[in-house]
Amino acid sequence: MPLNQEQMELIKQIESIFFPYAYKRRERLLEKNLGLVHYTTAETAIKIIKNQTFWMRDTRCMSDFREVQHGFELLLRYFNKDDGKNRAKFCTAVDGSFADAGNDLLKRFDDWWAHIQSGTYICCFSEHDPKTDNDYGRLSMWRAYGQKSGVAIVLKPPPPAGALPLNVLLSPVAYFADKHLDREFDDVIYKIGHHSQFLKTQPRANVIFFAYRMLAMAAVSLKHPAFKEEQEWRLVHFPAEQPSPHVEHTTEIVGGISQLVYKVRMRNEPSADINGISFPELFDRIIIGPTQYAGPIYASLVEELGNAGVTDSAKKVFFSGVPLRT
Repeated sequence: MPLNQEQMELIKQIESIFFPYAYKRRERLLEKNLGLVHYTTAETAIKIIKNQTFWMRDTRCMSDFREVQHGFELLLRYFNKDDGKNRAKFCTAVDGSFADAGNDLLKRFDDWWAHIQSGTYICCFSEHDPKTDNDYGRLSMWRAYGQKSGVAIVLKPPPPAGALPLNVLLSPVAYFADKHLDREFDDVIYKIGHHSQFLKTQPRANVIFFAYRMLAMAAVSLKHPAFKEEQEWRLVHFPAEQPSPHVEHTTEIVGGISQLVYKVRMRNEPSADINGISFPELFDRIIIGPTQYAGPIYASLVEELGNAGVTDSAKKVFFSGVPLRT
């Protein structure tokens, strides 16, 4: 059954305690009517539209395969600072809800770290502001991902809790240096302690899981501040820990490299409480980037969008007019 209002409020309260940065970014996304955009090539865009599917790939196949290690190293420095003072504060805050919960969740993180490193699958998007990005997209993203036939698929944010059964998480990337990370984690520790009475009303296993998941998501969602312009969001899937019958995986060849790929279908499954995520519902627009083949790409995108159930598809594909540098 779909979540009721009380359950939705409970999820929001838990998120505001354990994931305050993501919570604020998600609220901002909705308040400012921002979108999420996937920059890619025209070839890949056609495949996405035809299959109404996004691929989540192994983090070890990312442009910077050390990104997950970077996040882990930031966490490690934080918890080891001052001879483990922050680690002790964190455990004390969690133990305020349930005895020894802090050590239990850290052990869980340590036990699962190998799987997080080698078994995390993601798909990357950027924040899209209609006021500034609708006309031209973002030049740096065209250069990074568009090659000579760049296309930007702009989507509306999925509805809250509409896809919970997928076991796929949507998370903003945080571009933190050590000092910023310290402030954010100090804030989380404060919130856990401050809300201990509320947390005591939840099952002990749930509190441990939320705190553990906070660490896992931090490890896979931290990037160097130099990349801040990307304003990245990620679909994240941990199939070893939380498999999903609604997310299929296949072996694919990408850039000559064989790899496992997990596939998220933009399709509603009301019987499984998956709603509001169909491609026509989430789709907003496509922007064609720098290319000498803008006309043929436009015609093909309009055709495939119509086949995918998007109404008035010809009015939802736009030319950026950004010159192609050759």
